[in-house]
Amino acid sequence: MISQKEKINGRQLIKAGTDPIPRDALFFDIETTGLGWRSSHLYLIGVLFREGTDWILQQWFLDRPFAEKEMLELFSDFLDRHRTKILIHYNGDTFDLPFLRNKYVYYDLPVPQILQVQETPDTGTACTFPDFLPGSSLDLLKIFRPLRKRLPVSSLRQQELERFLQTGRKDAASGKELIAVYQDYLQTGDTTLLDALFLHNREDVLGLSALWPVFSYIRFWNGEYRVLERTMTDQKLMCTLSTDISFPVSFTLRDNAGRQVSFLENRILLTFPVVSEERKLFFPDFRNYYYLPAEDQAIHKSVGMFVDPACRRQASRETCYQRIQADFLPVPASAVPDGISCFLESCKDKTAWLRADDVLSMNQEECRLLLHRCLTAAF
Repeated sequence: MISQKEKINGRQLIKAGTDPIPRDALFFDIETTGLGWRSSHLYLIGVLFREGTDWILQQWFLDRPFAEKEMLELFSDFLDRHRTKILIHYNGDTFDLPFLRNKYVYYDLPVPQILQVQETPDTGTACTFPDFLPGSSLDLLKIFRPLRKRLPVSSLRQQELERFLQTGRKDAASGKELIAVYQDYLQTGDTTLLDALFLHNREDVLGLSALWPVFSYIRFWNGEYRVLERTMTDQKLMCTLSTDISFPVSFTLRDNAGRQVSFLENRILLTFPVVSEERKLFFPDFRNYYYLPAEDQAIHKSVGMFVDPACRRQASRETCYQRIQADFLPVPASAVPDGISCFLESCKDKTAWLRADDVLSMNQEECRLLLHRCLTAAF
């Protein structure tokens, strides 16, 4: 068994202005010779944790396969001493934790309590900022999954997110590639191979802490921002939002309707295309309206009763509307808050149109709610 500890410069763990890492965080990752716990074994465990004012990286390496039980016991002793930490991992609910639990049971060892805690819940497309409770377990992949189409990344693999954040990872090898390196080490005892094995695990564990700035985007999609300014220019409605934290990478998202959201340090710029056209305001209680074909709009029966019966007919869902000419911007119909007039091109249209003047005159909280619903529905 080889064990080593390294003091890590805390200033290198996270970019200034982004969410601070909880003091009780314990990042961990394991390396194995395969995916199945029955047919493979654990050969390296790495953890990053705070000890006083210092961050410490500790690694345990299995230099003899038959000593796997001993390594599990050492790791168990470590976890027992840090049972109030927050165990943080990447895809650990699916792989790391079940692998370890099964290994402990196989060797008739008690499973450390922190490895038995409830899994991180899947939230679908909703971004939720987690509670960091002592003794809990947090799978970053599940927390970040709602960002899959909201970040300019090809996947949510840890190394892909590290490339997005430009963390400067030194190791380019995959865990699968290093299995052969470990097997070569067991056969030859060549200690020069240890550097690559330790480095990969080191980069994986430090990489977990380097992903922390992603929580800046989680906070945004969770609705944690303020509306600073709304302006109309060049047939576009521009909304400037602010947050209390910085975004580590600037980029812009666009949807098919021409809406876009740009992340700019600690500002967000929303752009909505505006059209000066006619749209229809549909009334839901169509049975109380007459449709006037000559005017192509509906009026309430309390007024329509005075219209020549030959010039009116009972309104239907499709004809119960008034035509309005104004500056409109498109939003998903599901995003419109109660009490806000919603205009459509047809009664079956899934895109709603809001008058730009209505959006400009909303109070701050009404506007923030509208923008939050619009963004989460559109992206």
